[in-house]
Amino acid sequence: MKTVLIVEDGVPWQTRWARLLADKVILLQAYRIRDARDLFADNPYIDLIALDACVPGAKPNTLELAAHFRQSFTGPMIAISSEPDYRKQLLDAGCNHDCPKDGLMSKIDLLLRL
Repeated sequence: MKTVLIVEDGVPWQTRWARLLADKVILLQAYRIRDARDLFADNPYIDLIALDACVPGAKPNTLELAAHFRQSFTGPMIAISSEPDYRKQLLDAGCNHDCPKDGLMSKIDLLLRL
């Protein structure tokens, strides 16, 4: 079974994704940057990372985290944000895919062939 790390501080989004991904993947959920770093360090077999730009807050603060992941992670990394400019910033920081939050399930299905 594939392992997916989703970094998003919004509880409603995380709850929705957890429900939709149940029985499809092993889901690791991080609501804070520190939790994302810990989960990443403790789980070397992550297959896909989805990363919100603002965790938490209204300004992009996960660009360094994306760059940190990309140093050793070669799999798909999806920039998820409602703001296209924030997704672009995450793409520049190391993500190699992007989509709005409501498109994440389709993107995961496509990339992992679920």
